[in-house]
Amino acid sequence: MSEKIIAKRRPEEDINLRLKDKLDLNLIPVFSTVMQRRNITKAAQVLGMSQPAVSNAISRLKKTFGDPLFVRQGRGIEPTPRAFQLEAEFQQALFLIHNVFPPAHFEPHKSSRVFTLAVLNPLDTLFLPRIYQYIHHHAPGIRLNVCSGQSRYTPDGEHVDFMLGYESTMGENIVNRLLFEDEMVGVAKKTWGQNVPLMTESAFYRARHAVVSLKNSDSFSAIWYDTPLKRSAIAYQGQCLFSLLEVVSRTNLIAIMPTWVTRRWHNGPEIIQLTLPLAVKKRACYLTGYTTNPDDPGFRWMLDTLTRICQKP
Repeated sequence: MSEKIIAKRRPEEDINLRLKDKLDLNLIPVFSTVMQRRNITKAAQVLGMSQPAVSNAISRLKKTFGDPLFVRQGRGIEPTPRAFQLEAEFQQALFLIHNVFPPAHFEPHKSSRVFTLAVLNPLDTLFLPRIYQYIHHHAPGIRLNVCSGQSRYTPDGEHVDFMLGYESTMGENIVNRLLFEDEMVGVAKKTWGQNVPLMTESAFYRARHAVVSLKNSDSFSAIWYDTPLKRSAIAYQGQCLFSLLEVVSRTNLIAIMPTWVTRRWHNGPEIIQLTLPLAVKKRACYLTGYTTNPDDPGFRWMLDTLTRICQKP
């Protein structure tokens, strides 16, 4: 009597067979990017494809699954319930695609990709000129969309690829790199500050302070004013550290800021640096990258490029 032997396939092999019978695997990364960006044009820019090519890929998926997948809403599009279901089902397929197939070679001087970068003040004044100059010389076809703040989304709801700020972010598909530690000092008008004793924390908060507006969710100053007593020291709230420099140089107010910011002050009366009698005298600066594919060669190139450029001042 002959015995029938049945070979048991691994789960990922079953997925590969089902996907192979049903659709082109190249459509999955396109779908994933459109889900992230909620906009065909922006997805095309990220993928380095033409808009018609992305639209055609989504049309093929619509026919395959018998669902519109996306509906127009305002300037963008919103996924249908079926699209959300497919996004979850495609996660393992994306993992296989990214890990089974070798990544394509990325040529920055030929690329026309678009990257969105969020930068917290005052890091924008320090790093953006360097970043733009480097991209202009080494990857002139790449376009940077830059916004201020420390959020995964721009004010227009666009997905952020990279963020420079003072907070690290943890989670799936997030890459964090510690760039450096910023040393902080108190700053005051020289003719006033050199005569003020600020040897204790209580004495420091008895003085009057200028801060970056605490109404901003990503205020640079907020970490030092986390209690009502500390906030009672605030006399002025500005929009950026350089406006605070202008104010403290002409008043009897104190501000907290990185030492490199004070070295850039050449516009008015002399200022003086004061040693902070506080627990937080340094702040770590991080580069954070968001991607569904950490092995994407374009993503890795930009991550490494920003890491090299954004070093301690």
